[in-house]
Amino acid sequence: MTSSPITEVCFVLPPDLILLDLAGAADAFRIAAAMGLPVRLRLMAPVAAGEAAPTALGVGLAGVESLPAKLPDHALIVVCGATGSVARLLSSAAGKTLVAWLRRHVVGQPLACVCSGALLAAAAGLLDERRCTTHHSLLDELRQLAPTAEVLDSRVFVEDGEVCTSAGITAGIDLALHLIAKLDSPRLAVAVAREMAVYMRRAAGDPAWAPGLEGRNHMNAAIPLAQDALLKAPAQD
Repeated sequence: MTSSPITEVCFVLPPDLILLDLAGAADAFRIAAAMGLPVRLRLMAPVAAGEAAPTALGVGLAGVESLPAKLPDHALIVVCGATGSVARLLSSAAGKTLVAWLRRHVVGQPLACVCSGALLAAAAGLLDERRCTTHHSLLDELRQLAPTAEVLDSRVFVEDGEVCTSAGITAGIDLALHLIAKLDSPRLAVAVAREMAVYMRRAAGDPAWAPGLEGRNHMNAAIPLAQDALLKAPAQD
């Protein structure tokens, strides 16, 4: 991802944070650090010192630091996603503060976005002229916010230089495993995936929607059984 060693992974939390956007990717890095990856995790949000960060589940996260005035040179910034209207997020006081902070401090830094975190990065101008993606329901809004970007449909994640963006929620885990492999080794990423009981398969070029999930809403229970049989043994007559 970068020629400089990453020493800190900074998770940036928007208001109405989707907890799994944070927890999935952060736990992957936490486990990697426990296994020897020399990085420190930080959680930061547009909140006052000592204030809990609001989440989509209605519970607040304590122990989150305010957005810092300066970032270390060797930090990876991970912008998590939020629920609700993107327009409301971007027009809120916290959203405006976060976008302004990203624009001021994250230009040139290694950046990863989970789900709608890409829209915050786009509003800050960080995705201009880049290939990127986001949750499938937000692709048109991403195109509006970053008209010079190449927004790719149905991708688990997209890497363009030192900027990575991912599809919704669980795709943040896939992106985190990819980054761990680049920061250390594929062997460590596999060990983390195994610890997390994650089927480590999805890569940058893979579709965000698994083929096995398409067309599964049949009323007749025999049809999904036939689909399962086809998926398990596609070469069988």
